[in-house]
Amino acid sequence: MTSDEIRDRLHQLRAIPLESVLVATGSKRDHQDKAKWLTAKGAISLTGMKFMNWNQGRGGGGAIDLAMHLKGLDFKAAVEWLSRRFPLPDLFPVAAIRARFDIAAARPQQTPHGEAIPRPSPRHHTISDPVSR
Repeated sequence: MTSDEIRDRLHQLRAIPLESVLVATGSKRDHQDKAKWLTAKGAISLTGMKFMNWNQGRGGGGAIDLAMHLKGLDFKAAVEWLSRRFPLPDLFPVAAIRARFDIAAARPQQTPHGEAIPRPSPRHHTISDPVSR
């Protein structure tokens, strides 16, 4: 891998949603505060891609920092753990990474009347779908 490819891969790993890393480490979302997570290292609050552990007075930004904090890993070990836990195709766009592992995106969309909108099955393609050609 070239240094540019390594930099891009690290950027991709940092972009994994923090909620996905928290779930992968067995953390639980607080029922009363949706930005707060209960972890083995104490309560953690999320603001976008930043986190703060109020019990330890430590925080950081991105999935690599969070994996280091929650699992007690050094940088290299955290990158390896994330790479194994969240396998990504080569040069996958960062926006697609966030969508792929975003917990909120996994929730069914709803109509204005609160009815769930079914998601299309990846096995069923229309004639205009380039995948089916």
